[in-house]
Amino acid sequence: MTQMQVNFITCLYCKEIFTSKEIYDGHYLQKHQTQIRTDPDTVISRSGNGKFICIYEKDFELGKSLKRHYGSCIKVHEKKLENEQGKIYFYYLLY
Repeated sequence: MTQMQVNFITCLYCKEIFTSKEIYDGHYLQKHQTQIRTDPDTVISRSGNGKFICIYEKDFELGKSLKRHYGSCIKVHEKKLENEQGKIYFYYLLY
């Protein structure tokens, strides 16, 4: 007689049950991750509405989306230049 082994993962936060670690990981990142490190000096927490907010006021449901945006956000680059050189440089986008 063969036995079929079934593994489930239960979320410790909400007790929802998942059939794979990949599905659980996605659930955790979307529902329960409370902070994201955007660079070595910056940690951003979820706001009251449950979203991560860039200093430019754009909001993101997933921390990884904020992290991707953070790399190209003009306001972030201006802030870094201000911190490094004591000046603000303005960027103009030409379309």
